[in-house]
Amino acid sequence: MTPTDSSPSPDILAGFASLQKGDIAEARTFLEKALAAEPDSANALQLLGACDLREGEIEKGIGLIQQALAIKPDHGGALNNLGFAFYAQERFREAADIFERALALKPGNPTTHYNLANAHSSVAGDAAQTIGHL
Repeated sequence: MTPTDSSPSPDILAGFASLQKGDIAEARTFLEKALAAEPDSANALQLLGACDLREGEIEKGIGLIQQALAIKPDHGGALNNLGFAFYAQERFREAADIFERALALKPGNPTTHYNLANAHSSVAGDAAQTIGHL
């Protein structure tokens, strides 16, 4: 989720804040409430996926993030979280491809450049690509 995403509900904002401070249980409570109110909320789905990623439930998290992307294919936060999940599974080429998509949406995002550089550094022969994103 980013500040430019369309009008996140108070529950999504509270869930995002809880996730940022590391309180996954509290984040889930807010995000599940938001999802119950709006079942097609890409923000709630991808943030619940991020909760799963933080708890090591990578496949479950990927599923939720992919649901969010089916609703909103250009969701930068979901793309970054999916790239992170693929990276955690050592699916480095797929992670790099996802980070490239995220970077195309927001070319100046330093976190995405960093994530993309890490993904490229983990793919054999991608040293030039790595340096280009640092």
